[in-house]
Amino acid sequence: MGISIKTLFEKIPKSNRKLILLIAAGIVAVLLIAASELGEKGVATKTTEADDSQLDSVYEKELEKRLEEIVSQIDMVGSVSVMVKTASGEKNEYAVNDSVNYGAQGDRKAENEYVIVKEQNSQSGMLIKRDYPEIQGVMIVCEGGDISKVKNEVTNAVCALLGISANNVSVTKMKSGKD
Repeated sequence: MGISIKTLFEKIPKSNRKLILLIAAGIVAVLLIAASELGEKGVATKTTEADDSQLDSVYEKELEKRLEEIVSQIDMVGSVSVMVKTASGEKNEYAVNDSVNYGAQGDRKAENEYVIVKEQNSQSGMLIKRDYPEIQGVMIVCEGGDISKVKNEVTNAVCALLGISANNVSVTKMKSGKD
């Protein structure tokens, strides 16, 4: 392997040397463009799931309160108590700056950094999307829960509001205060 590039280049006829130099320059240009594209930063997203059951509980309690307010306005329902059960925690998606850099030896180094938003005296991640917990079931206990028309109207209202199936809603009569 004692042959150098210079000796190989001298062996090529002069008429073809310019063409080969032009092709080599084109290849180098394409490689440089490709390398610069790989090293650019882009904005991506990262999803996190809230593990805090207190957040879920706050969401459930607020939903229960709102359902009680609306369901109590249905004719013949009377007093209402609502319980909502969620299947999973809230999921938040945050903006992330992703960058990939290639070293001289071709080693790849990826870096992820959350996009931070500063508001007055605080800072937090840039929230892109919030997915609320999936509702597993709703239990409604009301004074008119033994009347089929009331059961049907309450079930239809809850299904429409929450986008869940009637199989996930239970409406039953509230016990009387005489017991």
